[in-house]
Amino acid sequence: MQNSDRLAPFERLHIRNQSLEAIRHHLHQYPELAYKETETAAFVMDALKALDIPFESGIGGTGIVATLRGTATKSGEDGTIVGFRTELDALPITEPNDFAHRSRNQGVKHACGHDGHMTILLGLAAYLSENRDFDGTVRFIFQPAEEGGAGAKRMIEDGMLSRFPMQQVFSLHNWPELPAGTVGVLNGPIMAGGYTVEVSVTGTGGHGATPYACTDQLNIAVQILNQMQSFMARRLPPFNPAVLSITRITGGEANNVIPDEVRFDGTIRLFDEVAAKIIETEMPALIKGIAQSWGAEAKVNIQEYYPPTISNMASAELVAKAANDLGLAVASAETGLRPAMTSEDFSFMLQEVPGCYFWLGQGGDYGLHHPHYDFNNQILPAGVALYAQIARLALQMTKENS
Repeated sequence: MQNSDRLAPFERLHIRNQSLEAIRHHLHQYPELAYKETETAAFVMDALKALDIPFESGIGGTGIVATLRGTATKSGEDGTIVGFRTELDALPITEPNDFAHRSRNQGVKHACGHDGHMTILLGLAAYLSENRDFDGTVRFIFQPAEEGGAGAKRMIEDGMLSRFPMQQVFSLHNWPELPAGTVGVLNGPIMAGGYTVEVSVTGTGGHGATPYACTDQLNIAVQILNQMQSFMARRLPPFNPAVLSITRITGGEANNVIPDEVRFDGTIRLFDEVAAKIIETEMPALIKGIAQSWGAEAKVNIQEYYPPTISNMASAELVAKAANDLGLAVASAETGLRPAMTSEDFSFMLQEVPGCYFWLGQGGDYGLHHPHYDFNNQILPAGVALYAQIARLALQMTKENS
């Protein structure tokens, strides 16, 4: 990574005599699933207590919000408030790695780097607790259940934003596709919205040798699947990407019996509201029509679970400036960076508060959610330094614009 001398103060950070690397390793060893992050939350709260940073817990489940006022803030006021968010949860994946800090919770693993994200946010808390000479207030948001559980939405529904208001909010995610220390930032959409698709096809089953005497639900389901892919390719506007993946199909118990019911489900990812509306209104009719034409019945459930993650222009520019100030490489639309089709529930926060979701390159041989993935400890100081510079710029720039 470039300009490591600027990152030196952040490499020396400790919390309760533990280095950032040791903290990350501990969090990796004891992962917990969505809304079950009790021990993880307890570890975070102990660290915040050691840093003398007040917090409130139990928000949206196991969520925590800590608050630190700068010493340059006027007495009795919060000044400008900026928030930083991380995730607490891990994935239901068995750890095959044999390094010393491998997961000790069977079948659960930090395969998306949330252990590193938590460490970076705790590192920011440690740095700012020792350098409180800023004008304004910083919120540290530790969110449960990002992995499909919509923990951000749950925290908002629990009154987080009314109890802990912010003018801007930021969140980073490590990105193996980018070189270590490179900051990926886009003005506008960076992650796709996510929809679940559930379909059941029911009819009259029968003997496998006499399909003409019944309705063949498996054959009908295959035709529906093919037509769904054609729908995505031919019915949706081509200007924005959209992806349909059917990931599970169930039906039948014997090789000579046509089942009464076949079920399949999967996911749709997209950015465009027009495409979303077409899918919601027209795809169910297509599916039901195909089933009906063969004498069967189809039930369809298409639900949005995460909206697209869309960064505010001014906030995205602020992140890019912070990276440049630190001498970190910046990847952007101008350099060929493109949004990802994965989804992220930080999108719920960005619907309510201006902010930016961005990537911090970590390199490596394995992608996110791979069983062998491990967070790159070398980018921990860069992550903390970047957050710290964003905080100072956000407080300064918002004050100048107020």
